[in-house]
Amino acid sequence: MNLIEGIQKEIDRCNDLYECYKELPNGAGEFGAAEIVRKIKFANNAISSGDTVGMIKALEGLRKCE
Repeated sequence: MNLIEGIQKEIDRCNDLYECYKELPNGAGEFGAAEIVRKIKFANNAISSGDTVGMIKALEGLRKCE
């Protein structure tokens, strides 16, 4: 698996987590959902710009999503 494939796998996982956060009652998951969106955007920007260091940082950040 290469770096971009790893990021895509983590983005998919984080999208699933995002849905779980959005389903929490009374807005309890809004902050977590926003952080996931921020990390996914960072990862996509790093990929589109070809920023290898940014991609590594993005992968590390995505892996920390729980």
